[in-house]
Amino acid sequence: MESIWQETKLPAFPRLRGDVRTDVLIIGGGMAGLLTAHFLRENNVP
Repeated sequence: MESIWQETKLPAFPRLRGDVRTDVLIIGGGMAGLLTAHFLRENNVP
């Protein structure tokens, strides 16, 4: 049995070059990162 992550084709993004400024940065896509992104979006945080 294969994982859904193995069956799903994920988008590719170019490498970031130079400095980037942001109000929020979530590192990681585990449960903590996904829930953080979910609650930020739910509360209209850009």
